[in-house]
Amino acid sequence: MTDTLLQVVGTDQVLVVSDPAFSPTIIEVQAQGPVGPVGPSGAGINLVGTVATVGNLPGSSSSGTAYLVTANNHIYVWSA
Repeated sequence: MTDTLLQVVGTDQVLVVSDPAFSPTIIEVQAQGPVGPVGPSGAGINLVGTVATVGNLPGSSSSGTAYLVTANNHIYVWSA
């Protein structure tokens, strides 16, 4: 299995996706803007797996838990 690395636009953060069916689509590419001030570190996300459709997502989960929905290639993250 090959990991897919996704650069989070405007940051040096990278998301690793280990799902061979995942194929992101770039909608629009814009020029880099000016560098802003450094903010506090965030809590992050924990990508725990994939599900086929939005209807297959668990009813609830811990804040920061994320799933990739393969039907639409969106990542859903729970918040507090």
